Amino acid sequence: ESFTAPNARISVIATVAPTATDTEHSIATLRTVLSWCGGEDAGYEQKEEVPSLKQLQRQGVLPQEAERPKPPQAPVVGAPPAPSFHHSKPVVGKIEPKQPITDPCKDAIPPHSQVNCKFTRILNPTAQPKKAPPALCKDDGPSTRMNFDKRTSRHHHRPEFLHTLTHTSFVSALQEGRLAAGPVEVCIRKRPLFPYEVQQGEFDVITVDAAKARVVVHNCLMHPDMYRMFVTHHAFPSTVAFPDATSNEEVYLQAAHPIVEHALSGQVATLLMYGQTGSGKTHTMNALELCVAQALFAGEGEGIGPVRVRCFEIAGKHCYDLLASTKHTELAFIDLGDGGGVQLAGSEEATPTTSTEMVEVLERAKRRRATAGTNINATSSRSHSICQVCVGAGRLVLVDCAGSERKEDSAHHTEARRKEGAEINSSIYALKECMRAMVSGASHLPFRAHLLTKALRESFTAPNARISVIATVAPTATDTEHSIATLRTVLSWCGGEDAIYEQKEEVPSLKQLQRQGVLPQEAERPKPPQAPVAPFAPSFLQQAVNEPQAQAQAQAQAQAQAQAQAQAARKPEPRPKPKPRALSQVTPAATAPAAATKHPNVWSVLETQQWAHRALNLQLPAIDGKTLLRWNLGQCRRFCGSDARGLKLFNHIRLQSDAAAAEEKVRRRQLASK
Repeated sequence: ESFTAPNARISVIATVAPTATDTEHSIATLRTVLSWCGGEDAGYEQKEEVPSLKQLQRQGVLPQEAERPKPPQAPVVGAPPAPSFHHSKPVVGKIEPKQPITDPCKDAIPPHSQVNCKFTRILNPTAQPKKAPPALCKDDGPSTRMNFDKRTSRHHHRPEFLHTLTHTSFVSALQEGRLAAGPVEVCIRKRPLFPYEVQQGEFDVITVDAAKARVVVHNCLMHPDMYRMFVTHHAFPSTVAFPDATSNEEVYLQAAHPIVEHALSGQVATLLMYGQTGSGKTHTMNALELCVAQALFAGEGEGIGPVRVRCFEIAGKHCYDLLASTKHTELAFIDLGDGGGVQLAGSEEATPTTSTEMVEVLERAKRRRATAGTNINATSSRSHSICQVCVGAGRLVLVDCAGSERKEDSAHHTEARRKEGAEINSSIYALKECMRAMVSGASHLPFRAHLLTKALRESFTAPNARISVIATVAPTATDTEHSIATLRTVLSWCGGEDAIYEQKEEVPSLKQLQRQGVLPQEAERPKPPQAPVAPFAPSFLQQAVNEPQAQAQAQAQAQAQAQAQAQAARKPEPRPKPKPRALSQVTPAATAPAAATKHPNVWSVLETQQWAHRALNLQLPAIDGKTLLRWNLGQCRRFCGSDARGLKLFNHIRLQSDAAAAEEKVRRRQLASK
């Protein structure tokens, strides 16, 4: 009524504090209340320079003895006010003792605090003396502790993490996590660990308990000291959980077959695939499409009438027909208002009569789908593929969402590719809002927020509509964060994020496991792979690096030959034989080794380039060894153009650093013993 009543009036009283500390709050308060009445345009601002204290003293505005105000000190509870000791100049040199100050609380002050100097502080009588700082623990690792990223630390501490994951009791103590039946079902499938990933040092961090419908992701992390380790177990519920050994036929029977039967009964059913790039999402969808085609034209689909198929993709803010005679035929969405919703106009339909013809139609649509190569997958899906199959009065919708990717993968892409990734994220958010509204039974469904949700309007609004989501996850330790994000996203669609359970577990170190006899004494850290083993599509950065490398290699070989010839031409002067000296005359410097490995921190630009060419056959830019040590794994991969070569450069320079540090430690011990 304060807004709608006739002749209603509102008087706002804004209160502000005059202190300098509250300046920002006062400005924000006044801007807010003026925006309520539309008076923010009447605010006026002006900038004015402030002279310094010395300028004001020279001008005679302030006296010469004026000084900066000192910050106020809080009074000490239970002690008398401290006497003021003011000095115009700091005391330099030795502090001379002074006569003791008469203090009524002198007896209560601990003896160690009764040191009266020119700067005297009255301590709290009840305060305890400060404890001596604890002795620093001896660091038996390298002389310089490196702050590696978490993915590199997982590979480096693989034995400790594997032992903890093998002997943890977290999975066996979990209760059943099967989600209740509803319009949105969430199925989770874990892909197997590939042999080339094992050679790269990867290990399995996902455990699937199909009986309890639980998927546990073990997040292996390091404490801030980069020495102690811990694992955070994330237990996700699901409708059905598929281990890595599950066949495509089993996935179809438990996840897709009920959806196909629902569509054949005359309802709207949707099968949606979501997952990370390289997690087996498109592979699973291809197998399910083959099973669906066989089911529609087998005994299950008899008497349903003709089958009509429409295929299109959502790429950013555009919708393209994948079955049109010409490529990149854009489709338009016609908004029919609140009662009619949104209709897709201009798309072509195919009418296959056999399962073979339907598979051919789907394959023709996939060849036109937008893909792009990443370091994880050479044919990563960069658009949402939608296939609508009309079977009589029912409709089956097959959705293959665009693959998500890591941030370091998108760093290799152009600006247009990164904008494309932002569009994919916004479409996933719109999809989440529609599914949450569908599950909660809300009266309003925000399907107009994105083209993807416009195309799937009937999947949300049709009576008795059902959606089956299959989330695919990769088991590698490198993809831990993406697996957790994928499962959190799909569970938020059905309102199951509250059923996620987490627990933290400490990980013993390698030396502790060796002392306990769990691991052999000769167990060592895993070494980085020496050659690329994972097949991937060459990126544009790699193609740009290959040609300059060939030229640089030829120049380096020519320079090396010229230097060798110049050194051979020089005749070294004969050195005089050293005279024997007494043992007392031998100094520690004389017993030092003749040649020592230089630490990369002191390498020059030429030494860094020579090392990279000799050890890795790489031509580095004009950087010294200290700068190269600062490169993280992403910078190494971007420069080398591949995961394997970047990992090799990243590990080799650190192994060189550790070797130089170990040699320096041995040399110092030898000098100390002599």
